[in-house]
Amino acid sequence: MMQRNEDRFVMPAEWSPVEAIWLSWPVAPQLWGGIARAEVEAEFARLVAVIARFAQVRLCVQLDQRERVVELVPQAEVFAIATDDVWCRDHGPTFLRHPRTGAVAMVDWRYNAWGGKFPFEKDNRVPAAIAALQQIPRSVSSLVCEGGALESNGAGRILTTESVLLNGNRNPDWDREAVATELKAQLGAVEILWLRAGLEHDDTDGHIDMVARFVSEDAVLAVEPASETLRDNWKRLEAAGLQVRALPYVGEIAEGIEGSYANFLIVNEGVVVPQYGLAGDAEALAVVAEAFPGKEVVGFDCRLLGREGGAVHCLTQGQWRRGDVPSSCD
Repeated sequence: MMQRNEDRFVMPAEWSPVEAIWLSWPVAPQLWGGIARAEVEAEFARLVAVIARFAQVRLCVQLDQRERVVELVPQAEVFAIATDDVWCRDHGPTFLRHPRTGAVAMVDWRYNAWGGKFPFEKDNRVPAAIAALQQIPRSVSSLVCEGGALESNGAGRILTTESVLLNGNRNPDWDREAVATELKAQLGAVEILWLRAGLEHDDTDGHIDMVARFVSEDAVLAVEPASETLRDNWKRLEAAGLQVRALPYVGEIAEGIEGSYANFLIVNEGVVVPQYGLAGDAEALAVVAEAFPGKEVVGFDCRLLGREGGAVHCLTQGQWRRGDVPSSCD
């Protein structure tokens, strides 16, 4: 068993109790390939309603849209926090917990929209805004990183990909050792487990949350090895002593955009799993249900929201429940 410093904040496993789930309301209709704004917002409202069954939902919304969004999703807390895009997992903070006290803190990474691919000035200010509103201590890192690049087992091990954090479009002056050292320092981690890359068609350059997810301290669900890169990822996971179970491979859901059943969200007593109208949908639900006995597994159709890449996990960021200490931090 890996040993951690119990007096440091850590990144818990996602099955730890959350106080709330954050999302960023859509602000740029042109990003959705001509889909009507009302249609995109209706899908977001539907996702909010599903998540709200299991936790409080908090939304980042443009100031001039706040009143209208409050009417659309009355079950959510709505905050005037400006964003450039919807991917709250990436531009939002990485929330931490203290393993003894249950206190909550956050890491504010540098964010550059996956290597400067899109505007990001507003997105990069989101963690500071949330920290101020929620009165949460904030550690500012000089590492360019995104939440979708990080996966924690809650016991000191972090999964990530070389194609993201070692990419010259993010951290050209950082080597593997320097990145690992910073991740350990910020996340209270003991070991960084590197996979080669993620999906081939992915604007993020290969986020971990599209290919492999912890379901316990020593087990992961991983996208079935349908490519040489995914086969290499499996070999690395097994070499690290992890039990690996396959999720069906989705493939492209739009031109140049891949879906993934691995992009599920664990939220207290529920798990929200992407669905694509494919034969693999039912199998994915069954695999996730087997990994989380006792939790309610809910499918969510991601064929519309997934057209810009990502799915449920990419759109959300969990804020840990304060005070009570989750089992993964015992």
